Amino acid sequence: IEDAGGNYVWNTLPGTGRVPMDLEKVYNKAKDADIWINPGACRTFRALSDLDSRLSGFKAFQQKQIFNATKNLLPNGANSYWELGVLRPDLVLLDLLYIFHPELDHQNPLVFFEKLN
Repeated sequence: IEDAGGNYVWNTLPGTGRVPMDLEKVYNKAKDADIWINPGACRTFRALSDLDSRLSGFKAFQQKQIFNATKNLLPNGANSYWELGVLRPDLVLLDLLYIFHPELDHQNPLVFFEKLN
């Protein structure tokens, strides 16, 4: 995220990997974030709000700036982001660069990410 010019709201957490948090803590820290990346399995704003209506209070939700790495899901549930993305971090970086900087003139569509609809 930082390499693509974004500001990760959890960049001060030690270590790597998942850190379970309650929604209140996440809301206090990230409610004003301009962009939300990887909202779990949700591919639509409705699915996200159906999951928990409080999620619609985030700025990124209200401004429709949520992206998920679900563009290339296969019928069996496989996702190239988790397999090819490890081998091609350059493509992940390009996707994030385009997401964080839509003002850049990019000729290629996003590879792994799609905007929620």
